[in-house]
Amino acid sequence: MVHDMNLAQIKVLTWAACGLVGGGVAWYAWTSKQGLETRPEVDPQAARRLLESVEAPKPKQADVVPYNDLQKLLANSNLTGKVVVETKPVDSSQPTKPSATPVSELVRVLYLQVDLAHPELSAAFLKYKSRAGVSGPMADGVLLRTGERLAAPNQHIRIHLIEATQVVFAFDDEAREKETVTAAEFDSTTTIVQVGPDGVVVTAPRTDIPRLDGPVFAPGKTTMLGSNRYVLGTEDVQYMNENYAEVLAREVRTAQHRDPRTGKYDGIEIKEVAAGSLAARHGAKEGDVIKSINGQPVNSVQEAISFVKVNKDKYSTWEVVVENKGKQRTVTYESGNR
Repeated sequence: MVHDMNLAQIKVLTWAACGLVGGGVAWYAWTSKQGLETRPEVDPQAARRLLESVEAPKPKQADVVPYNDLQKLLANSNLTGKVVVETKPVDSSQPTKPSATPVSELVRVLYLQVDLAHPELSAAFLKYKSRAGVSGPMADGVLLRTGERLAAPNQHIRIHLIEATQVVFAFDDEAREKETVTAAEFDSTTTIVQVGPDGVVVTAPRTDIPRLDGPVFAPGKTTMLGSNRYVLGTEDVQYMNENYAEVLAREVRTAQHRDPRTGKYDGIEIKEVAAGSLAARHGAKEGDVIKSINGQPVNSVQEAISFVKVNKDKYSTWEVVVENKGKQRTVTYESGNR
């Protein structure tokens, strides 16, 4: 019984709540309709006056482009469709780096004095070319040693190393690779005239080796200056003077050479040369035929020795014409005598 009464009460309360909610909604709808119907009409003229009285908003400053700036932009615009490469202006305040001219276009190596035992004593005789821009006495030639520099305006170039046939140059610009200049080849195509003690004119192949003032380069051992060019060592010369007979008998075998066409003797033929011997170090080769010394024909070892002894104080350069297998070459020896 109690349970049924409670259930009946709950139903009554629920129906009452629903009725209140529905009534509230109906009342709100009816009052809203009445408000719309009773609202006064808007005057169009008054609305227009109200809208015109409102000031237009000012545009943002960022959206405005000044006319002068716009004019510059259009003037600098590329409307052709071509690609324009921007070039940076050159800073005249910074020193410009000079173009690298090869050393071979600046100097010519005429003569090399190579001391293998003491490289610091080696020297190179250089002649400046016109492109070097050197004037004055040095333009005719200069003797430089390892570490010394070329004359202005090429003082950024120095001699790094002097070798048997070439000079290696280095630069103040460490990024630039070293360059080598080969010594000029000996020219034996022209001749000079020499007068002997008896007044007889003796012709000899001309040498381009310059005669320099100052101390005479005199190494202990004979040193090779280049292809077929040597400077005689003082120790070797002294040993040869004192022991030439023994050297000829032990280190080299020679014979008179006969011209097969005429049958006449025309030189000294070297039949055999001991390896590492004094003769070999002075350029002697098997099959060589010594034809002349400083223009004087020689047909025997005795003639050659006699000519050298008689003229040792006269000549500082000895030019020996040698023939081998039909080809001639000139071997030059610088003795250092004045």
